[in-house]
Amino acid sequence: MSRTWAKTRGLGIELENEAAEYVIRAERGAGAELRRMAEAGERLIGGSGGNRYVSAEEARRKTPVTTTLADLGIQHHQSQNWQRVAALPQEDFEERLADAKSAVR
Repeated sequence: MSRTWAKTRGLGIELENEAAEYVIRAERGAGAELRRMAEAGERLIGGSGGNRYVSAEEARRKTPVTTTLADLGIQHHQSQNWQRVAALPQEDFEERLADAKSAVR
């Protein structure tokens, strides 16, 4: 989306790429937060309805978890993609990002 925004304003390929990098880094951060929330028992995972997994701590507290991806305005495929990127070690992530940047120059 931000690359398209930059392109429509004629800002040039460098700014388009910079905008795309910001989006990728933000999505990586969102993926890390989604994983943290799931591990902390702060959101439903594993589907909807009765198919849910909770942390041991939540089970002891018997506190219902109500946050879902839909509550956050996130689609399932987005969550999967973002968490996959977030799971990459930092060094690998930076290397892949550098490779992608050099490929478009």
